[in-house]
Amino acid sequence: MFRGRFNHTIDAKGRLNFPAKFREVLANNYEEKLIVVKYNRCLRAYPLSEWITFEKSKSQQYRNQAQEDTLRMVLSSLAECAIDKQGRILIPQDLRDYAGLSKDAVLIGMFKKIEIWDKKRQEEHEALVQESQDLGEALTQLGL
Repeated sequence: MFRGRFNHTIDAKGRLNFPAKFREVLANNYEEKLIVVKYNRCLRAYPLSEWITFEKSKSQQYRNQAQEDTLRMVLSSLAECAIDKQGRILIPQDLRDYAGLSKDAVLIGMFKKIEIWDKKRQEEHEALVQESQDLGEALTQLGL
């Protein structure tokens, strides 16, 4: 499972250092290839085998037009990203543009996936969540 929050930078070529703890989870449980997709103002990175499981479970489900349109947007822009020998992934420019990624990034472990945020955008999102929700109630509903 991916856990924790890590701050990293993206270099001028669009390469993002991947946290050592996340690389360890990949090495011990998955292959070192990720599927990176657009998700709600950030990116989500799935180990390839988790993405394949998702595809198999969703490919035959009935969808309404809005779901179909959203799925088309996600699938048409996804990227397969391998981790290089220096522990980096190359994030394509269109995905960086979508997520507003320029230099400072935050990677957040979300069980079987990882979110990749622009640092400022993530801080703004977190502040909005804290303002708009009763966090105690939300945590209780999650069983925490």
